[in-house]
Amino acid sequence: MILIDSLWGIPEFAVVSWPVTVIGCFLSVFIPSYLIQRRSHRDAPGIAALKALFLASVAAVPLPVMGTSIGLALLAWFGIKHPRR
Repeated sequence: MILIDSLWGIPEFAVVSWPVTVIGCFLSVFIPSYLIQRRSHRDAPGIAALKALFLASVAAVPLPVMGTSIGLALLAWFGIKHPRR
């Protein structure tokens, strides 16, 4: 989510491309988040989908979120405890 949120940060300032940017950002966070939650964390399909939906929704907001303490709290909540793990 950090990488995708950072990559989409620059195009989000072009209001004309928001429909494409928001959908692309949502999908590029939802799909990997779902797969990671299912395979690595062994979450049930419904729980993994809810977590992925929440993270993708936050990432799709046309403002950089990960540079804030909210982004750090979200990642900690979803199981990222140490960056080198």
